[in-house]
Amino acid sequence: MPDNPYPSFLATVAQALCRKHADHIGQLTLVVSNQATGQALQQCLAAQMTKPTWSPQIWTWTSLIEQLSQLQIAPTWALVIELYQTLQALQPDQTSLERFYGWGTVLVQDLDALDQYSVPVQELFTNLRDQKTIEQSCAYLTEAQRAAIASFWKHFGKRLSKQQQDFLQFWELLPQLYTGFKQRLVAQGMAYEGLCYSRLLERLPQSLQPLKQHHRLVCVGFHALSTAAEQCLAAFQNQVPTELYWDVDAYYMEDERQEAGRYLRTYQQQSHFQQSFSTPFPQHIRQNPKQIHLFAVSSRVGQVQVVKEQLQALKTAQGGRFSPAQTAIVLADTTLFLPMLYALPPDIYPTTPTLGYPVSYTQTYALLQEVLTLQMALSQEGRPTDYFPTRNVQALLDYPHMHYPPNACVQQVRQYVATTPDAYIQLNQLLAESTCHRVVFTPLRTPADTLQYVLDVLHQLAPYCTGMAPSPSVEKRAWNVLDDQLTQLQQRAHVLPISSIADFASFLHQLVAPMEIQLDEGTASGVSLLRVWETGQLDFDNVFIVGMNEGIFPAKAGGHSLIPYNLRKGYGLPTGHDWQASLDAYYFYRLLQRSRRVYITYSTQTVETGPSEMSRYLWQLLYESQLPIERHTVAPRLQVPTRQSIIIPKTEQVMRSLNRFLVSGQSTPRSLTPSAINTYLSCSLRFYFQYIASLQQPMETTQEMQMGHAFHRVMERLYTPLMQSQLQRAVQARDIAALEPHVASVVEAAVTYPLFGHQTPMIQAMLTKLARRLLALDEAYAPFDILGLELGRNDAAMRVDFELSAGRYIRLGGIIDRVDRKPDSIRILDYKTGAHEKRIASIDALFGREASRRNPAALQVLFYAWLFAQRYTTENTAIVPGIIHTRGSFATDFDTRLLIPRAHGPGHRPLEDIKPYQAAFSAGLREVLEALLDPSIPFVQTEEIDTCTRCPYRGICERH
Repeated sequence: MPDNPYPSFLATVAQALCRKHADHIGQLTLVVSNQATGQALQQCLAAQMTKPTWSPQIWTWTSLIEQLSQLQIAPTWALVIELYQTLQALQPDQTSLERFYGWGTVLVQDLDALDQYSVPVQELFTNLRDQKTIEQSCAYLTEAQRAAIASFWKHFGKRLSKQQQDFLQFWELLPQLYTGFKQRLVAQGMAYEGLCYSRLLERLPQSLQPLKQHHRLVCVGFHALSTAAEQCLAAFQNQVPTELYWDVDAYYMEDERQEAGRYLRTYQQQSHFQQSFSTPFPQHIRQNPKQIHLFAVSSRVGQVQVVKEQLQALKTAQGGRFSPAQTAIVLADTTLFLPMLYALPPDIYPTTPTLGYPVSYTQTYALLQEVLTLQMALSQEGRPTDYFPTRNVQALLDYPHMHYPPNACVQQVRQYVATTPDAYIQLNQLLAESTCHRVVFTPLRTPADTLQYVLDVLHQLAPYCTGMAPSPSVEKRAWNVLDDQLTQLQQRAHVLPISSIADFASFLHQLVAPMEIQLDEGTASGVSLLRVWETGQLDFDNVFIVGMNEGIFPAKAGGHSLIPYNLRKGYGLPTGHDWQASLDAYYFYRLLQRSRRVYITYSTQTVETGPSEMSRYLWQLLYESQLPIERHTVAPRLQVPTRQSIIIPKTEQVMRSLNRFLVSGQSTPRSLTPSAINTYLSCSLRFYFQYIASLQQPMETTQEMQMGHAFHRVMERLYTPLMQSQLQRAVQARDIAALEPHVASVVEAAVTYPLFGHQTPMIQAMLTKLARRLLALDEAYAPFDILGLELGRNDAAMRVDFELSAGRYIRLGGIIDRVDRKPDSIRILDYKTGAHEKRIASIDALFGREASRRNPAALQVLFYAWLFAQRYTTENTAIVPGIIHTRGSFATDFDTRLLIPRAHGPGHRPLEDIKPYQAAFSAGLREVLEALLDPSIPFVQTEEIDTCTRCPYRGICERH
């Protein structure tokens, strides 16, 4: 197929303007729908100009309306606060801002719609109670509109229910609320979009005086105007010479059935727009040759892989003729943004995407929600005074923000909290030498202090988020966004009551949910990654549309509104059945107009309501367009992306984070643990998310995990008096037997009701049984010395600087659950709840990525044994790694030792000493660590798909 001979719409407009206004093009004012269209039009004009001249002004429609109305459109949250304050002035009640915010957002949208569509609001508000009064005052309505309104009221009958009466009373208050709200906004120079229109139209003709500075307006590419916007545009034409350029196609303009042209066909019939439409209409869709490929994919995320493969194939086929700037990936399903961003082929880069990373996904925001959870726990009745729940404190101290900059006292607090078996921690044990801790762990006196408290906490996080800490850039940007928005919120809402901490937490979530952080990814001449509505008036040779399912594109009809559907229809307000469907249809067909190659994907994955359905626009395309369309069904093998779908290269910033594990004289290195190594072997991308990007993981709340933590606390507390350093002799069987009467009380202290709720008695019984079983095993094993419990937790006893190539040393460390000794052997024991395999295929297999041969639990305890052997000289003593797994401990032949293949013959034998395997273990470990630190080896997704089901980051990869 030859190069596209058809210029883009904006190039056509630029040619026409240069031809008609060559000598005074700098005096034009161009009005476009958004900034991206304005930038593209400016580039087209520059390409057309043959001599130096002034460039025309380019305004977005919104900025022009703001200038003429002398109002500035405010963010939704600010409008909701102003609406709330207006309502409180009219009818003070007990409704808090937090509870009002959700439906207040809907009401703001409704009031905006009333102004945008020039609805006679006073009649609407004041006549809802009486159908006859409505009929008498609605002479301006059509018969169809009056019938729609009547159909709503006939259901009320003569007697109104309490719910209907409340509904009508609320609407009776709306006239005052609406008027007061507008007055309040105008007094502050604030507005929603509809208010800008109504303010402009109310003040005609003086509001149009600023237009005189614009010698000629050129409005480009409008297609679905609200009633008020249409009235404004008509008024502009009467004030200033105005040209309009419509981007249309005969396919939907000449066919009344095509909803894409519904509004444009209406404009064509209106006297003030009629002359601006040029006929005959162009026939780009039917006459421009194009290839259309339609892919049915068995999963949502599989569509990403299809786009990647097709994009790579297109680039290969076109070679040097491939133009990233002429390629667009349009996300009908915007939830696929991150998978799509990371799935792009490594040699294809996007332009800086307008979609961003949600602030609600960041650790900084999660920490704010965590401190609110802590304060909610503190507000519960029955909590001991000046004591904090250990579980909530531990969750907070797991965030890196809470221990930066490094402080020895803060580290001691963190270690203390991690090891305490108690359900509550005294306040004075948390404060240490940290201002951050003093702010975070200050109980709120009243809910009214919540907003100031959250801001104070946020400011204490600044050293980590904005200082010299190696924190991810996404956290720094999240901190800036949150600080800015919450500070503005405090300035506007400082006098508003806050009813409860729980309500404020819900309100904060609603506030933050729409916030996004722009990513650094991108290049000026790359592939465009766009939402559907951002494609208006932009043309591309190659178009990929991702996620064209019914209910997504077009979106589901309806939406939240306090105005019933029949009333919306009766008063000419947009509904999902016409306005949104027409808008989406226009965007879709406009993408087809000048494109040469179109690739469309949709999912066939079964959802709760049944199999996903193909968009009705695709059915229309198949049965009405008569265009050549190739249909493809993608096999289930593409249900998940391959390991290359997300690739994180080791950039300079990533390497700086990795180098924190290396020993240097500049700072204290972080210790790389066996858990981190297991994570890297399981999935290097997960390692990146957890240890480099520091993305928050969901809290470990499963019963088995909670039991595991409690079991560790129970055994440590029971055995601490028997430590060799305290007992000063070997532990005898009688010493173990003497612990048995204390088991129940120790378990009761470790397993508290706040942690386990109604399951507390059952969990206590289970752990009591397990602890007594282990005592019985140790009683039979005695005599022995206990050298350490949780060895390495509070000191550097289990840290080793391991030598790598090029003279580098990496800090390795870990915490061993228990170390005990007999005259001829030392046991390195790791507690595991549940069932764990003790057999290992080989030492080499431990460091492989094949899940069926790798044994993470064995690697961990072998690492501990290897680490212990590095730290302590034990030439004549065997070092025996072992696992105490609770489910297997009741077997009559229970043995803690690992099992390794026999040197000769089939079967396995117990591993009785780590020393013969030290060299092989060191070699395998060194190979893994060299790969981890190799800048040429990126972080990628695992090929072992089953491991994704247990990954806390599977929401990012969307594999399960």
